Amino acid sequence: MFKLLKSRFSLLLITLSTSAAALSGQPVAVAFALIHEGKSSATIGLVLGLLSLVFVLSLLVGGIAGDRFGRSRVVKLASLIRIFGTLLSITSLHSGKGIFLFAVSVAVVSFANGVFMPNITGMVLDVSRGAELAKANGMRGVVEALGTSYGPAAVGIVVAFLKPEAGLAMIELFLVICTLSLFAMKYKSTVSKELHEGIGHQLRVGFVALKAKKWCWTIIAGYALMHLLAFPAFYVLGPILSQRHLGGARSWGIILGLQGLGSIVGSLSATRYRFRHPLRFTVALSFLGSSVFFALGSTFNLEIIAGAALLTGFAFGQFQVVWETFLQLSFPVDVLSRVSSYDWMGSSSLFPVGQVATGIAATLIAPQSIVLFAGVVVVAISSVLLSVGDVWGAKAPLSMRGYVGSGVESNL
Repeated sequence: MFKLLKSRFSLLLITLSTSAAALSGQPVAVAFALIHEGKSSATIGLVLGLLSLVFVLSLLVGGIAGDRFGRSRVVKLASLIRIFGTLLSITSLHSGKGIFLFAVSVAVVSFANGVFMPNITGMVLDVSRGAELAKANGMRGVVEALGTSYGPAAVGIVVAFLKPEAGLAMIELFLVICTLSLFAMKYKSTVSKELHEGIGHQLRVGFVALKAKKWCWTIIAGYALMHLLAFPAFYVLGPILSQRHLGGARSWGIILGLQGLGSIVGSLSATRYRFRHPLRFTVALSFLGSSVFFALGSTFNLEIIAGAALLTGFAFGQFQVVWETFLQLSFPVDVLSRVSSYDWMGSSSLFPVGQVATGIAATLIAPQSIVLFAGVVVVAISSVLLSVGDVWGAKAPLSMRGYVGSGVESNL
């Protein structure tokens, strides 16, 4: 694994960690900025839903642009836009120019996030080789989990002791470090062979490639339903319940921080253990991933909720490493950004609807009841996914099982 810690890959790890810190810290800063302004749960859900909608709509833009013009160029431009948008959001809050300008500025950041994210899968593949790929994805999972751990925790603590704009300033710092390391990293991106084809053709090629893998689109569909019916309850109502019963932003930052810590452990374990049917194992771990919903919905004990968040982070951290490696070894490298964008878009496209609906529902139904329902949804969808033959029987490529040789399946 230490062979991966070369200059270029080390810079990529810094980029991914700080980007994850900024991405996961943004909802915390936005939610508590709106709470600070006295906004209702419906307004919070609406704004967070708007950000997620912009993110989803920009995913295909990022996937096409990355394959067409090179991932390196696209992520650098997106990083600069994120810095500008965050700076504008700080200015809008500090000057008291209203929630509208604030929402627009953070939407700009969400757009750039959507352009940035589909290119990460291909970037890891670009700078790692052969049998090191699973370990590279594991290290990616670790540093991103670190980012999702220290990012929300830092933002939550800063907001608790200072003001919401101070939390946004922390996010700006993460983005500046991310961009500097990204520009310092030099490598040649893989460019699509269909450079002279139209955008419609490129989209069709990516979609056909994904459609041919039933295990792939089935899991994407399952996670789309989780993003509609389960995950919004945690991210919309979690800050509200924390503010009412757990002491506010500091407690919420601790919960998200421990969830990130669990992701680190899950990512590390995914690089160590080899399974013949890894999707079967990682989807089953989603049952463990439901624990934070049941804890948040049934108690106001911070220790219990934080412990459950740790377990949830472990489950989804393990899944993410296995999933990314499966994608990289199952699709041609020159369509990988498009496949990744369909993955991101398909799985998260209903998240904005869920956020808005959850915010409105919380004005009519007790928030804890909604969170408990979300836990039931995670268990039910995971059970359905495990009953699908292509998911249950999907076999790991030889390189994911620890075998290296001339017959190893690989895109490299």
